[in-house]
Amino acid sequence: MLNMAKLISYLSAQKNNLCLESFLGIHRIYTPVLVQTRGVMPKVEESLSLSELGFKTAAPGTVDYSQFREYKAPYDIRVHTLEKRAVGGLDMFISLGRAENNDIILDHKAASIVCAVFSKFDGFWTMKNLARDGTVYNGEKLDYEDTLRLNDNDVINFAGEDGFSFTYLTPEAFYDYVKNFDCENY
Repeated sequence: MLNMAKLISYLSAQKNNLCLESFLGIHRIYTPVLVQTRGVMPKVEESLSLSELGFKTAAPGTVDYSQFREYKAPYDIRVHTLEKRAVGGLDMFISLGRAENNDIILDHKAASIVCAVFSKFDGFWTMKNLARDGTVYNGEKLDYEDTLRLNDNDVINFAGEDGFSFTYLTPEAFYDYVKNFDCENY
């Protein structure tokens, strides 16, 4: 998982002199990403790097980690690359869900054991819905085993519309997303 605050800080420090290929290579982004903008509160601890960037985290004991919410600051945003973990998951697919052996784990009881699987087919990335209910793609509820081709800026919600929310981005679109991210108004 990539740290959004560090990516923004890195690009800002480069003063836009970092080209696409360098940015992707330095951060090892070789596959599309899922930018998570809604979910349960990430359990982040205050660190020197976050303090230096001017970000603050919630005081210990003040956050209910089981409640879904919109992420309100760059350090909350999680960025997941669509790639296999060293162990676990399904051999030919990148899996996302509640089970510990998924490639991308959603840590909440409302998520299905396996919500969806992602694969590259004919040069395009596809997603197959494996949740029985509650998966929403660009505002439309999906049926079980619906398979669709993914495009930049597609929004996918798991565990209902108010559950986990992700935006699908190719590496090039993700570079633009980070480069144009407005920290002050997020």
